[in-house]
Amino acid sequence: MSAVLIARFKNKKEAALATRLIKQHVKSPHLVTGNNLEDLYLGEMTEEGMKEKKNIPITAFKKYLEKRIKEAGR
Repeated sequence: MSAVLIARFKNKKEAALATRLIKQHVKSPHLVTGNNLEDLYLGEMTEEGMKEKKNIPITAFKKYLEKRIKEAGR
């Protein structure tokens, strides 16, 4: 079984430290940087959506995704 860790750091130095610690304890870690946040959020929202009972309009979905991406870019 695998697990996913999503973290936001204040700077690259903190991110590098966390990455080194993870690499010491995990055989093959896969690091995804800010360039791939869109994919992470899409996956996260898909998981949340699978739990929902109702349908959400695609326009609302796109608006929410764009908002999350802009917030991450700050």
